[in-house]
Amino acid sequence: MKKWILLFVLALGLLAPAGAWAGDLRDEEWPDEIRTGDFYYLGLGGQYAFDNFNIDDPYDLDYNTDNTFGAYLQAGYRYNKYLAAEFNFHWLPDFKVAGDTPSWKTSQYLELESSVNMYMLVAKLSPGLDSEVWKPYFIAGGGWAYGNHNLFASQVAQNTSKEQEGDWFTSSNSGGAAQAGLGVILFPGNQFSVQMESCYFWGFGDVDMVRYGNISIGLSFPL
Repeated sequence: MKKWILLFVLALGLLAPAGAWAGDLRDEEWPDEIRTGDFYYLGLGGQYAFDNFNIDDPYDLDYNTDNTFGAYLQAGYRYNKYLAAEFNFHWLPDFKVAGDTPSWKTSQYLELESSVNMYMLVAKLSPGLDSEVWKPYFIAGGGWAYGNHNLFASQVAQNTSKEQEGDWFTSSNSGGAAQAGLGVILFPGNQFSVQMESCYFWGFGDVDMVRYGNISIGLSFPL
């Protein structure tokens, strides 16, 4: 968990120059409604996810993990300058986990390719330390996770032609999930805002293995 706290700190450390950029773009007669008012909004953006899958492996394989790019959509309502409620959908298509056990006389190689969809209801709470060009906030929420998994199993080491020596197995599962993190909204104008977030996601029950952190950036449009 310490590395994810460090990730949050590093991500937020990049926000000071972003706030200066938003201040440079802001119109002289920029209204306060998008920063303090109540309104519905829609948003979209991209993200980069850092795999931290919780794999319960009886074979003690030495795993290598690959991160993935993804996207998100959001629809929300801002009640006031301190609180917003939001539904968001996260699409992460290409997590990969691979492992090899060379200590065996006949090594077994496993490769897992997973796509993950997250459907989340979240609250975004601002401490009120905002300015005319930026607003920090905390993120907490829960929802549903869906995972589709393709598993390759082979009785040979990774450096052998595994395509001819093993088999693919497909499975899917779903279950509850939670999200927590930090973010900041930048206000470069009165037609949209820029959101930068760093969050950690984890599943429960049948999707307990699905755990990852992310950094995202996107645009939000008031309605």
